[in-house]
Amino acid sequence: MKISKNIAAILFCGLVVSSAEAAEVAYVEWTSAYSEGLPADWGYNAFDGKTGTAWCSSDDPGTEMLTLGFLGEQPVTEIGVIVGAIQKGALDKSRARLRELEISDGINKISLRFKDKPTMQMVKIRPTLKSQRLRFRIVETYPGERRSAPVCVSELKLKNGNASVTGDVVGRQLRSLSRPKQRLLHLWIDQPGAPERYLTFGISGKFSWVYKPYLEGKPAKMHGAWHLSGSRLTLTPSYGKAATLNMSLDRIADGDQVINQLTLQGEGPHTAFPATYQSGAVE
Repeated sequence: MKISKNIAAILFCGLVVSSAEAAEVAYVEWTSAYSEGLPADWGYNAFDGKTGTAWCSSDDPGTEMLTLGFLGEQPVTEIGVIVGAIQKGALDKSRARLRELEISDGINKISLRFKDKPTMQMVKIRPTLKSQRLRFRIVETYPGERRSAPVCVSELKLKNGNASVTGDVVGRQLRSLSRPKQRLLHLWIDQPGAPERYLTFGISGKFSWVYKPYLEGKPAKMHGAWHLSGSRLTLTPSYGKAATLNMSLDRIADGDQVINQLTLQGEGPHTAFPATYQSGAVE
């Protein structure tokens, strides 16, 4: 679920999803992780409501980003941060910690600075952010013991008024999914740079799909439930008939990057649904 910075920018700016679906956390993507392929340092750890887990970047971190995707538009009025990994109630200062964070909803962008302490630091957001996709870019860090030390963040807590947007439900839902299902948790697009199809799989078992053709065809959108069994993906829209497609998920080389490619074949819930999609992510 790591995502390259260039593809992340394309997906972020071009995002269009169904507003009919209730807002909830769908997926998390990150630019790097210290233990690649393992959940110990996954980006989900920064949103799971547990101070004992953390997202940690790779060694020699660059401009690291976390991206939080939703089903529906999600307002955010407040953010809380635990700036580093926590060990026995104290910050692990062998690793870098978050000092300045930039948050963007694709229209508004704000920068926040935090103290180097192990407790949750809450900040009101002005103006309110509202989007189906929020990007968190680490601008500055408190250094670790080595210049190449990874940066860790224990928690990013989002609120909309008094309601929590992230928290332990994110971790519970993710752990309930098998590894093949976890690999689907992304925003998938059919043509990077000029997408017509946007497909989002969420951790709660819901999906959202939007079709916006450039030339021929009528726009369409739908949302509903998804289920994966082996290579068979079943989609049950909120309106209309369920459909089961053959699915393959592959890694392909794109220049100096490796991206995930999702191919859906068969009769879908809409004639334009079967297609080849890319997430720009590697794991």
